[in-house]
Amino acid sequence: MGWKFNPAPGWPPAPDGFVPPAGWVPDPSWPPAPEGWSFWLDDSAGTPATPQVAPPRDEPSRGTESLEADSRTDVLTHTPQPKPRRRSWRERREEKHLAKERQEALGVWQKEQDLLDALVSAAHGAAVGGSPSAASGVILKSGEDALWEGSANLVEPRRSPGRYQGGYSGVSIRIAKGVRYSVGGTRGHYVPGPEVQTPVDVGRTVVTTRRLLFLGNQTTREWDFAKLVSVDASGDDRVILVHVTNRERVSGLSLGELGAEFSSYLALGIAIAQEGAPAVEAELQAEADRHRSSRP
Repeated sequence: MGWKFNPAPGWPPAPDGFVPPAGWVPDPSWPPAPEGWSFWLDDSAGTPATPQVAPPRDEPSRGTESLEADSRTDVLTHTPQPKPRRRSWRERREEKHLAKERQEALGVWQKEQDLLDALVSAAHGAAVGGSPSAASGVILKSGEDALWEGSANLVEPRRSPGRYQGGYSGVSIRIAKGVRYSVGGTRGHYVPGPEVQTPVDVGRTVVTTRRLLFLGNQTTREWDFAKLVSVDASGDDRVILVHVTNRERVSGLSLGELGAEFSSYLALGIAIAQEGAPAVEAELQAEADRHRSSRP
């Protein structure tokens, strides 16, 4: 003989095989069970058994526990778990700190990814040829492509003021009121000041696949990659000095906030001049894909 739980009128239907768990009581929002209501039926006979809450015979007593109606299945289910522990202010502060770090890391990653994608696009344009020029008003040579253009200052070495070194004052003799004569004095020798890279003109710079150009208000300067010896950059990439074999005095560009971006395109132009645009495009595309997969 089997027993089946028999919900009171107005209660949600019980699922098959439902046995009230320990501590079960009807939900307060349900209507009260009629007096003498039998909560168990003889499943084999289909007739009510003796009124009781616990299952008859050898069924384990489950006690009373609050249940609620499952909105999805409309059957009796267990009461929801206790509310989660409220986090301390230290935990909330740490969570905000970690979220801020993740956001900053994502911003740095996105900036680097955008630059890589732009470099890939520039290399591809140089590889296929015929793409729109990145510079206006510049006459390009055959097979030459402009990669980047921006504002810059031309910097060249300028001698700083010198000074006299050595010597002594000698003896000063008063001849008349307001007139003195020095005997035995010398001013020593003149020492010129060191050369300092100094901004001498303002204009715009253009990076191509063959050369670096500066187009200023007073001066035009060209650095050919075929004659390039080395490139020196300041720690913050704001100043770039270019050494070429056809110019004795080293000159370069001051680019301010554009320095880091300019350096990337300058490296791109030099690489294309040495290895060819298709090879550089393939290398950059692989690097862009690797970087994209490391998104924080």
